Amino acid sequence: MVSTPPRRLRIGYGTASPIGTGVDPEAVAAVDRAVVLLDELGHRVEPAETGIDERRLAADFLTMWFASLALEVDDARHRTGCGPGGFEFDTRMLAELGRSVSAPDYLAAHARWADYIRDLAAFHERYDLLLTPTLAYPPARVGELATPMWMRALGRYS
Repeated sequence: MVSTPPRRLRIGYGTASPIGTGVDPEAVAAVDRAVVLLDELGHRVEPAETGIDERRLAADFLTMWFASLALEVDDARHRTGCGPGGFEFDTRMLAELGRSVSAPDYLAAHARWADYIRDLAAFHERYDLLLTPTLAYPPARVGELATPMWMRALGRYS
């Protein structure tokens, strides 16, 4: 049992995609309903932006993720002795993208990560929480994101 009532939270919210894509109306409506409920519960809820260049953050994340995946694939191949066929096509292609990242590009993306952390910390000096849609679109159905057959066929030769 809680002996003291919870404090009033400062909640910033937004419904726009951080990378400029569309957002499903149901996702926007879910945030709007949450905003109304949180306001009715006595919290301070207002539109807010993080101040982060979220497109750049997404690109930097993918740069580092693909490069890290290339390292993991190479390490697994070295430890197990398996060839390229030991990995799914999508994994091999993403690892190839990672191998194309230059050291300066990787280091620049990594260095900007500290800026994102600092900017997000500044946001949380003003707000306790950030409320956004979890996904821009409903979850993909099983098989919807499957690599097309023609791409998989090309993967046999890589």
